[in-house]
Amino acid sequence: MHRSPTAEAEVAEELAEARPDLVSRYAAELPGARAAVLTRLWRALAYEPLPWVAARVTDGDGLSLRLVDGRRLDGPPADPYATAAYVTDVRLDGRTYDDPARLMTDLGVPHSSDLAAELGHSVASLALSRAGQPTVPPKEGPGADWEWEQRVVDGHPFHPNCRSRPGFSVTEQLAYGPEHRPLVGLRTVPVPAAECLVSGGWPEGMRDGERLLIPVHPWQAAHVLKRVGDEGPVAHPLMSLRTLALSGEGPHVKTALSARLTSSVRDISVYSIGVSATLSAFAESLASRTDGLLHFTRTLGAVTADSPDLAAVLRESPQTYAGSGERVVPVAALATTDLPSSAAWLAEFTRLALTVGLRLLDLGVALEAHGQNLLVVLSATGAPLRLVYRD
Repeated sequence: MHRSPTAEAEVAEELAEARPDLVSRYAAELPGARAAVLTRLWRALAYEPLPWVAARVTDGDGLSLRLVDGRRLDGPPADPYATAAYVTDVRLDGRTYDDPARLMTDLGVPHSSDLAAELGHSVASLALSRAGQPTVPPKEGPGADWEWEQRVVDGHPFHPNCRSRPGFSVTEQLAYGPEHRPLVGLRTVPVPAAECLVSGGWPEGMRDGERLLIPVHPWQAAHVLKRVGDEGPVAHPLMSLRTLALSGEGPHVKTALSARLTSSVRDISVYSIGVSATLSAFAESLASRTDGLLHFTRTLGAVTADSPDLAAVLRESPQTYAGSGERVVPVAALATTDLPSSAAWLAEFTRLALTVGLRLLDLGVALEAHGQNLLVVLSATGAPLRLVYRD
């Protein structure tokens, strides 16, 4: 078996300093993390239109990819929908690989070195995320909406770089990753209002005279802005890491995070700030045509200091759309419950999602309704009542 020790070893070394109590659990989680990332990678290799794959041949034993340079990559039958880590190894010209980073390195195709580095980070960070979970799962359901978000440990179920966080140290992952359940102290940077672009309103509590106080993620303050800023509100990180729920019943704040997470840099463009209020109003007009089956979280205010590195968006908490006794659960977090195991419940949820999706499609709008952006309002008994969409 081939190992790519770099990212895994670096995390182990840092972990020994930061949280020595997690070292053995981290090591135990590595094989499963490799399989989880390799499964996602194998799905992509099996189905994406890759110019260096000449043919795909399926037989009783599995799937064979014939590469344009004459090599052959063999693995199990590909399943476009499976989320279990069923791919434990593949074979490149007869050589066995259980490490997705080493496989991508040895494939040697265009951009493979960059992707291999991200895959290595994804494996190491995923193992760290799993190692930090309670040994005994909580029996009680989450009490706050952000607690549902923090139950999603593995990240994107299909993206190979589901947990890649390059630029984040182990200490920072433990301090900021939602799956580690931290409380994050945001920073604020005061900027003269005349130098800012504001969309919608900006709350008085985030103003200082003629200056706007822009919430900044502490990672961004330290690594990108290179300034500490002032002490800001305390918040709970949500699934996207850079979006946080302010403590209490406050709104959610999306911060600029100029780091590559799940293959995209998560800063906030000046353009998106400028159109945020208009798009929010448009979304509300769409929701009004769904007979109460869909709500969009409204943008309460957005600001940028004319830089994608220094910007923030305030928006409603999805909890706004829950009635008494109801819960709002991200679709990605449903897998942490028993609800999807019921065929009747699954049929009811599917009917709701398709009704909303097709109704909007009839209006010319297609939602990017993945498990992070889409939430479902559940009754006290768990019945799916309506949907909430954000971002």
